Amino acid sequence: MPSRRSPFQPRVSGPAAVMLATAVWVSGLPCAATRGFAQEARKREVVAVAVLDSYADVKKQLTWLGQQIDNPALAGLLESTIMLATQGKGEAGLDVRRPIGMVVTSDGIDVGVHGCVPVKDLDKLLDSLQGMTGKVEKSGQKRRLALPSGMDLDVVERDGWAIVGQSGRDVPGEDPLGMLEPLAGEYSLAIKAFPSRLPEGLKALLQNALRQMAQSAAAEGRPVDADALAAAIDGIGSL
Repeated sequence: MPSRRSPFQPRVSGPAAVMLATAVWVSGLPCAATRGFAQEARKREVVAVAVLDSYADVKKQLTWLGQQIDNPALAGLLESTIMLATQGKGEAGLDVRRPIGMVVTSDGIDVGVHGCVPVKDLDKLLDSLQGMTGKVEKSGQKRRLALPSGMDLDVVERDGWAIVGQSGRDVPGEDPLGMLEPLAGEYSLAIKAFPSRLPEGLKALLQNALRQMAQSAAAEGRPVDADALAAAIDGIGSL
C-alpha cells in the first residue's frame, strides 16, 4: 500500500463535477460573442483544477486494491491496456512520477480547458499515441493533432509539461505543477473549483441545473432542504 497517504481519497463534489462537465462542453461550442472579443486582451482566471495521481502511484494503488479484492493482476491489467493502446511502446516519454491534471480557465466570456501531462520526451509520447490520435504536425514549439473525431488539438511543451487544448485556445500562463501539486499531495483524485469565476451564462446554467436536480429529487419522494438548496444556488456566485 502506498505510504504517502491512504489510497483513493477522492475530493469531487456534485456541483463541482457538474461545473467541470459543463465547462468542457461549452469550451467546444462555437460562439460569435467569443470571436467578437478575440482581439481584446482579457485576463484569464483559473475556474477549476482537476488532478489525478501519477502513473506510478496509480499502479501502486491498483496493486494494493487488487490484494484487497483478491485480484492481484489488477495493476497488470492497466499496464497491458496501455501497451495495447500504444502498440507496445508503453509509457514512453511520460514522466510517471508526477501527477496528471486538467485546468479550466475563463476570461469572463469563454471557457478554456487544457490537460497537463508530465513528460520526459514529448515526441516519444506523441509517437506512442499515434495509433489513437493520428498524424502529428509540428510547427515551432507547437504540435497539432487532428483526432479521428474531427477535433484539432494543440500541444505545447513548457517546463516538462505537455499542455493540451483545443486549437486556438490560449495556453494558461500558470505553472501546472504549482496548481496540481497541493491537491496531488493530499488526494488521489481531486477537483478544486471556483464557480464565481465562470461567465454569467454558465453560472445561470449551474443554478438552473441545481434547481432541476432538486425538482427531480422531490418528484421521486426524496426530501429537499429548501434552505440548503438556496444556499447552494447563491453560493455559486461567491465560491
